[in-house]
Amino acid sequence: TPISSSEHHIMARVRPLSSGQQRFLQLLLARHVLSDAEAQNLYAALSRQAQAAGEAPLGRSLEHCLGVINDSLSAGFGMEIRTVSLDRRCAGPQNEEEEAEANKDEQEEESSAGARKSSKKKAAAAKNKNTVRYHAVVNKVADPAAKSTFMTATASSAPHHSANVRTPHEMAYLRRIVEKIVERGMDMDEAGTGGGSEGVGAGSRGCLGRIAVLNLRNELDGPHEGKVGLAQAQQQLSCLIGERWLVATNPPHDEDDEEEDGDDDEETEGAGGKRKRGGRRKSGGRTSLDGLGGDGPALSHLMVGPRTYMELPDLLKDVGLERVPQFILHSGR
Repeated sequence: TPISSSEHHIMARVRPLSSGQQRFLQLLLARHVLSDAEAQNLYAALSRQAQAAGEAPLGRSLEHCLGVINDSLSAGFGMEIRTVSLDRRCAGPQNEEEEAEANKDEQEEESSAGARKSSKKKAAAAKNKNTVRYHAVVNKVADPAAKSTFMTATASSAPHHSANVRTPHEMAYLRRIVEKIVERGMDMDEAGTGGGSEGVGAGSRGCLGRIAVLNLRNELDGPHEGKVGLAQAQQQLSCLIGERWLVATNPPHDEDDEEEDGDDDEETEGAGGKRKRGGRRKSGGRTSLDGLGGDGPALSHLMVGPRTYMELPDLLKDVGLERVPQFILHSGR
């Protein structure tokens, strides 16, 4: 098939990526979201590989690498690498080993270059200790209706993200989860839980227990009432956590077994119909995320994940979140 003039124009604007940049993009797409520490470590590892193989460098820095990739994605595919910065209290547990490795590489780079941090850089470093940056490839082209109903979740899944096509009922369930988590965060701010909202940066500190989240399917009404079963809800939560729309976390320090969330009453479904299963299983003060968190730490609660902040800011505003993070965009120019 002959290439059209518009396709020629797009190809002319797309900047070819080096082998290392292509590998970085492939891994970012496969992992859905990378924290800044994870991205720094990946950039460092791929840069060493490129140098050893005599290939072109990934860029002058991680930010430059992201910018070069972003220019190609934006021009040719209507996608972009988007970055958000969240307050650590709104981001869930972090991988301490990844962060330590990233800090080590940064210190070695400064030392080898003979760099000396200015007061401005020191202030920026101190601020960064209180925030966590995340990077992800997102779809730029999404109409308002799609964003408000989580169609973005499906749109951005193709072709590079895992194609988990969600039904309207699952979308309504997802919206309800985010709405209740944000509502809990506002309650925490008003009640002064965990020190109140003073000094809290972008994001929501709200979280809900796993069983409470599963039971939210019973709050769906209208055409969605009774349309999301327990097994379907568990499968959807597993997918949402894996793609970082939600993140697993520990419960608030002052929350006692989450009685108000109704975590002691989980419905199970079997041949005999629905029945209640009471009592949370405990392990070292934590509740296992059965089927939701893989082999990772036993984290009993869920909070809004970085990908939701990146792709669904309008919905977050719609459900009342005031501290919606601003996007950080990258350019290779």
